[in-house]
Amino acid sequence: MACVDGQALNLEGSIRRPDGVRRVVQLLGRPQRNEDGKIIGLVGTLTDITERKQIEDRLAYEALHDPLTGIPNRAYFMEQLNTAVQGGRIDPNSAFAVLFIDLDRFKVINDSLGHLVGDQLLIECAHRLGSVVREGDLVARLGGDEFAILINNIANLEEPVAVAQRIHEVLQVPVLLEGREVFISASVGVSSNLTGSVEAVDFLRDADTAMYQAKHNGRGQSALFDPQMYEQVATQLTLENDLQRALERQELVLEYQPIVDLHRAQVVGFEALVRWHHPRWGVISPNTFIPLAEETGLILSIGEWTQKTACQQLQRWRQRLPQAAALRMSVNLSVKQFANPNLIASIDDALTAADLSYHDLRLEITESALIENPKTAESLLADLQERGLQICIDDFGTGYSSLSMVHRFPVQILKIDRSFTNRLEDDPRGVAMVQSILALAHSLGMTAIAEGVETLVQWQILQALGCTYGQGYYIAKPMAGSDVETFLQGWSNHPSGGNDAKTT
Repeated sequence: MACVDGQALNLEGSIRRPDGVRRVVQLLGRPQRNEDGKIIGLVGTLTDITERKQIEDRLAYEALHDPLTGIPNRAYFMEQLNTAVQGGRIDPNSAFAVLFIDLDRFKVINDSLGHLVGDQLLIECAHRLGSVVREGDLVARLGGDEFAILINNIANLEEPVAVAQRIHEVLQVPVLLEGREVFISASVGVSSNLTGSVEAVDFLRDADTAMYQAKHNGRGQSALFDPQMYEQVATQLTLENDLQRALERQELVLEYQPIVDLHRAQVVGFEALVRWHHPRWGVISPNTFIPLAEETGLILSIGEWTQKTACQQLQRWRQRLPQAAALRMSVNLSVKQFANPNLIASIDDALTAADLSYHDLRLEITESALIENPKTAESLLADLQERGLQICIDDFGTGYSSLSMVHRFPVQILKIDRSFTNRLEDDPRGVAMVQSILALAHSLGMTAIAEGVETLVQWQILQALGCTYGQGYYIAKPMAGSDVETFLQGWSNHPSGGNDAKTT
């Protein structure tokens, strides 16, 4: 490459062989001089270093690219982001944006379908992300199921927000992997030098913070970074840490809401509902902490505790109350619990510890749990049905699989979502929807439970439509296990399930 003080030579270059093949060579030598110091020749070696240069190039490439997807990795992304930040300092009109993308519930798919399918899904997602950006923009895999996009030369914030929307659109199309359709969505956070920050790491952190907010808002959402998000995220992180200890501190409790035969006005069971009594913030809604439990994996231990506690409570009622002899206990299962290979073992443990049978328990699952892996769901539900355990699809009618796939599964009960029950009194379409669900249930040999029964008129309409069971505030709000005895005694004095029951 250079001659040091006119002495040693170290040169690299490309030569073409007689057969036309180019090779990389290195010349190491020293000039030969005469008595006057004039160079009269060169002594050295010429070495073919083609293979070495290929290895060096490959190592340099691998150091900056993800081995699975072939796209740039975090190190390369941060290099380019640093370049964009420096350009923004030199030219205030040079605007860019960072998108932080996290695949929703990828771990559930990875654990249930296997790592090979998970890897194929990541490769497909990387390809789809690359399809929504312009030439010159950068898509990188940060690690795991996290990706990032650097969008250069933006005129306003609407441009990266539009890219985020395109990401949601391309991910909506199911991925066909090993003969099965896999549905995926992503949470996307957006940051930009149009809204502040200084260093490259700050922009990535801001986009990550916005992504966290998007995930908190629900699957398949986007969020634009706002400094106020830091306080919200800090609160969420505090809740996550507190939730880790909530079980051992006995802050989680179960409340029970009765399920009633609408025609006989007879209590037939209870649904166990988890509540968190936080020492600082009071009662925290399940809509807040259940998604946290899903994300952190705590839902498995919370689910097992719920099953055991609910079964033991049912047994205590039976020992004290003649009216409780035929009651069933309903327990909710999340998607992650449903994908847990130890589910049946945990149910066995809960029933054995409480000296109950499978006929005493009912599991409520959502439609999305069935769709994640329909073949596994079909097999698992058939196994549970054979044991005598009832399966109920919760919030029926709100998912995308309702009419097309429910016939595949051995399900005994459909639970009509409260959004339909609430429309029975003043919206003919609400009545029509409930009629359709009931017709479907009856044609498949199933029964139905209507959620959200809040008035006597709703009860009467459901009764007239042929709905078998109902639950809701008109019957009773969720209550502590110790209050059930009083409720059952009071309910037996009001077999019509009338207004007095509402005040219990």
